[in-house]
Amino acid sequence: MAWKVTASDTVERSLRRGNDAESEIVLRIVVLMSIQLGPEYGSDMTGIVSLMRTILIDSKASLAVRCACATALAICIFNGEFEREVNLQALDALSSVCLSAKSRWAANTASLFCASINAWAFLLLKASSHYLQETLKQDIARVCAYLENSQLEVRIVAGETLALLYEMARDVYGEDFRPANHRSTLLELQNMSTDSVKYRAKRDRRLQRASFREIMSGIKVDGGILFKIDMCQALNYFLPQDW
Repeated sequence: MAWKVTASDTVERSLRRGNDAESEIVLRIVVLMSIQLGPEYGSDMTGIVSLMRTILIDSKASLAVRCACATALAICIFNGEFEREVNLQALDALSSVCLSAKSRWAANTASLFCASINAWAFLLLKASSHYLQETLKQDIARVCAYLENSQLEVRIVAGETLALLYEMARDVYGEDFRPANHRSTLLELQNMSTDSVKYRAKRDRRLQRASFREIMSGIKVDGGILFKIDMCQALNYFLPQDW
């Protein structure tokens, strides 16, 4: 329908020209359009998706806008019917942000890591078995690198993502799947689940121990614990509260 194309063009122009506050509002509209109009709307949103990818990987863009782009991009791709190349480009953009070897994720940027890795993990649920078979082993090793990050939020989200990757890998490679670094990963998770380092806040130590005990159980036990991807908070942000 012509009005869909017009709406997409208008939203794309607004996202391209708006300031940070306006861009965040536009991204909410993008998510609502994706959810409301359904999968067939995907082909009309290719330009918007491309622009969101560009903003996401732009280190000079606002951190809040990049976080919003990560979540909006994942929701749009997940809901829409896009070409395979578009789906892969979205996965690559998200992983290039959250799993970049150059990223250290300090306190002021941890939110971007969490938004992008949650969005990336969410999109992996839509990926083909062939794609997962080619990438999961490498992805597990990359995520493990963030278990020792200085930020609690980064460590926990990395651990939760790792549990999901293990669960997916067992579906792809078989129940006996064990990555090359399995033993060292279990040791690291064990250390995290019993952490008593005094320089960390008491609340942080308690939260880390509880989180990593659950994560470790999900990784050790075949078909283990139900894992959640934390997209609910993001959806609460994007969706109107008075519906």
